[in-house]
Amino acid sequence: MNASATSESSVRPPTSVVGFSEPSTALDTTADLVARIRGGDQVALEMLINRILPSLRRIGHKRLAGHARSLLDIDDLVQDALVSLVRRLPHFVCHTPGGLLAYLQRVIVNRIIDATRKRASRVEWIALPDDCEGQAESPLQRVIDKEEMLRYRAALLRLKPRDRQLIVMRIEHRLSYPEIATHLGAPSPNAARVALIRAMARLVSALEAD
Repeated sequence: MNASATSESSVRPPTSVVGFSEPSTALDTTADLVARIRGGDQVALEMLINRILPSLRRIGHKRLAGHARSLLDIDDLVQDALVSLVRRLPHFVCHTPGGLLAYLQRVIVNRIIDATRKRASRVEWIALPDDCEGQAESPLQRVIDKEEMLRYRAALLRLKPRDRQLIVMRIEHRLSYPEIATHLGAPSPNAARVALIRAMARLVSALEAD
């Protein structure tokens, strides 16, 4: 079914907390949910994420094998895929029932490949004496890291306070979704996840605008 399909004209449940929504029990197709999300429906986004999250975790665990597990965290991998989806939703079309998961699987695989390539590009296999001390970070690397941090901070300041809170709690403080939900008064950990994904999508857009 095409993602432009008309959504059901049902009454939306009220939002109990600003920025978060109550779960819905409507049995929408994926295309219906995508159409509702495009209209700004927070309930539909929470439903979609709740529906595909188990499958995304299975895909992530299956693909994140061997040494790749030391490069990426499964929650971060899934979060990156969902942020990519939210940013692409305005132009996303579900040509087949499994099209959405197929797209997300490609995002996950590409993310793992990118992480592996970055790690490989930084490694130089050189035989060193046993008593050789590790080389300190180069001045160039320190400048690059500093510039990236400055870009991140500048983009963060352009976001709304609640978005900044969500990102700092998750990215910098590494709080779990239940902990974020408790701190911000979200009705559930999944609601906190949805809000964070939207915030991360806005952060990426802000970074790209530099």
